[in-house]
Order: sequence, then C-alpha cells, then structure tokens
Amino acid sequence: MLRHFPTFASLLGVGQATPQQSRSLLRLIAAAAEERIELAPLLLAWSEEHNSLHGLRLERLAESLSQGVPLADAVERHRGLLDDEDVLLIRCGTQLGMLPAMIRRRLTDQPLTNDEPTSRVRLVTCVFVLLAVMTPVMLFIQHMISPSILLIFNDFEIETPYVMQLASVLSGLPLLFFLVFVALTAAIVLTRFSGWPGNFVRRSVAPRLFATVRSWRIGAVLRRMGESAASGRPLPGAISTLARYHYDPALRHKLLFVRNELELGAELWPTLQSAGLITQPEATALDAADQTATRGWTLAAIGDARLSQATRRLRIQSGLLVPAVTLVFAAIVLIQVLSVFVPMVSLINNLS
Repeated sequence: MLRHFPTFASLLGVGQATPQQSRSLLRLIAAAAEERIELAPLLLAWSEEHNSLHGLRLERLAESLSQGVPLADAVERHRGLLDDEDVLLIRCGTQLGMLPAMIRRRLTDQPLTNDEPTSRVRLVTCVFVLLAVMTPVMLFIQHMISPSILLIFNDFEIETPYVMQLASVLSGLPLLFFLVFVALTAAIVLTRFSGWPGNFVRRSVAPRLFATVRSWRIGAVLRRMGESAASGRPLPGAISTLARYHYDPALRHKLLFVRNELELGAELWPTLQSAGLITQPEATALDAADQTATRGWTLAAIGDARLSQATRRLRIQSGLLVPAVTLVFAAIVLIQVLSVFVPMVSLINNLS
C-alpha cells in the first residue's frame, strides 16, 4: 500500500520494515509458494543476515510458521514486516489459491518515491524541533517583551503598530504549539509499545479526511476482484473474503453490504455502484464486459486506473506538504520578529 498514512513508528523509523524489506519478503513468499518450498527455514536463514528488529521479527515469523500457524495469520500477527495492503493481499491470495500470481502483480507496482521514509522522518523531525524551539520563544515574546513595548507606547501616547495587534491575535499559538508538542511526544512514546495510534489514523481517520486515500483503496479492491475473476474464481467469493478481512472499517462495511445483497439475489454491478465502489460509466463498461467475457481484465483495468490517478494525486500532495509546513512556520516567525522590530523603529522615529 502507499505509505502516506503510516504508523507513527514508521514515521520515526522505529519498528516498521522499509518498503525494500517488505518487497523482499514478498518475493521470498512468492518464490516459496511457486517452488513448493517450506517458508519457515528460508525466513530463519534470512533473519540471520539482519542484526536489527527486522531480523528478530523475521525469526518470530519463522517460529510461528514452524508451529503450524497459517501464513496469513502469521504475517497479520507480526505487523511490522508488511503493511496492511500486503497482509490483505496474502490473505486473499491464500483464500483464492492464487498467492504467487497476486504477489508478482503487486511487485510490479512502483513505489511512490524511493526516499519516502527518509522524507517522512525529516518532516516529522522538522516539525518536532520547530515546536520545541518556537513554543518557549513565542511565550517569552508574548508575555515579557510585548507587554513592555505596549507600556512604552502608552506612556508616550504613540499609536500601536498594526503588526503588534496581529501578533496579539496569535497569542494563543504558544499554548496550541505546546499541546501539539505534548500530543506528538505521547504518540511517539506510545508507539514504542503499541502501534495502535498510527493504525487508527491510517485505517479509520485518513480515508475520512482524504478522498485520494479512499479512491486508492477502492482501486486496490477492484484490482483484487479483477485478478480473481481473471483466474476463473467467482467474484462473490472474492468479495466475501475482502469483506471479512479488509483493514479499512468503512470499506469493509461497504463490501459487507455488497456481499449481503448478492446473497439476496441482487445484481453485482448495480450493487457495487449503489455502495459507491464503482461509477455509472464503470458499471456500464463492466456490464458490456460480461457479454465479451472480459470481466476480469476490465475490473483490473478500472482498478489500475484508479490506483494510477490516486498515486499521481498523492505525489502532488506529498510534494506540497513540506513547502506548506515551512511557509506556515516561516509566516509565524516573521510576524514575531516584526512585532519586536517594527515597534522599535516606530518608537525611534516618533521620538527623534
């Protein structure tokens, strides 16, 4: 999955496998499934090459598989190795009996950026440091310097500069910065022991706030359905599997609705459209695909189109995020500087 809304642990480089490590693990799983080789010994041997938390998790995954835990349950138990979309892919591939093919298709997806984890760490570190530095500085200016300057202006009956009035409007920012700093620190500490803050944000909050994330996840679901149909599996079975195991609660609810309606005899494409999973033109195209026996290809093509469009949008949004954060903090710093410098210039000019 695109890692635009990951756990805070992965944002800080703690505990979460890198995209390269996850893709390597997927390749190993696919190779073992294709060659019918037992996966646990391969994982155990590979874990010896990693002297880190990633190696420890690989070892634990190998132990779980050796104890007879199914692959899908094992990777879901050891969440730091694969992201939610990869875990769902393994679950669906195992249930539908087409795990190697689905993994190979997944590996053809290009990552959003090659340095994405580094960029996220830099952004979070930048925000964290700026909050830690600017909060006490703004408190000092607002509660020590600005009141003294106002007293001087009142004593000399000089009009207060507009920039000081603007700075006074922002007097509540230090408290807000402090609360954000405390919340961010608490989230970082919590993710040392649990991944639930990031999981909740990524799975439940992110799709509600960002339409691009919703579109990307729907595209991934349509692709899974297309792969299943292309291999000759019935689509209701794929929908049922996705409805039981999808990590996005809102999307899981829609899939459950579709599954229940299909069990009551409803038609597939109108039901998907009423659930908001496909549009009217897409439903028309899929209806035509039924007549030409290209249902699987059409579904996968629609999913790929949505994924490509969402990926482009996410790239643009990610590229704008750092400049936006920088400009916001720069504007606040500029106002604070001018609130001290401009009154001094004004006072000198009036007294000269």
